Amino acid sequence: MAVDLEQDMMAETGMNKWRWKRKMILFALLGLFLGAAYWPLPRLEIARPGGGSAFYVPLPRNRRFQVVYRDAKASRIEVRGFRIERDGKIRLLETRYDPAPKGLLERYGARRAFREGNALVVREDTAPFPALHLVNTPEAPRIIRLGGGQEIDLSRLFSGQEIVRLRVVEKPLLFFLWQRLKG
Repeated sequence: MAVDLEQDMMAETGMNKWRWKRKMILFALLGLFLGAAYWPLPRLEIARPGGGSAFYVPLPRNRRFQVVYRDAKASRIEVRGFRIERDGKIRLLETRYDPAPKGLLERYGARRAFREGNALVVREDTAPFPALHLVNTPEAPRIIRLGGGQEIDLSRLFSGQEIVRLRVVEKPLLFFLWQRLKG
């Protein structure tokens, strides 16, 4: 009888240890889930400066994007290349004019500008800025090119002539999941 009681106590102690380990594993998994859900993720926010609806786009891996603009009056395409700095500010890297406007190469000089086929590429040396404001019109819509061939036509997101703000924001994963569920 004493041997059975001792074996029962040992078996119960082993079960208590297993229950305790199982609870600790569940708490650790819950902590990991909550930590991941509230971890801030950087996104490119596309919105009106005054507020309203906003669109959030994952940052490209190389943290670069382009804004494409078709100048109907001059019959040329301007492509501005940007890089997102580590602090979230946006830096203009280069502007490509296709076809090249007359006199622009001489204005910028050979150190900053060069021809690439029919286009003129100007290396920019600007300070980074916290947000980029674009004027979007139906006649001359801006298109944002991200990595992987992804393009965002601002005229489809915003109607009429509007000022559109691009900036980098950090919000938790739950915010973006909630935005996706809403709509």
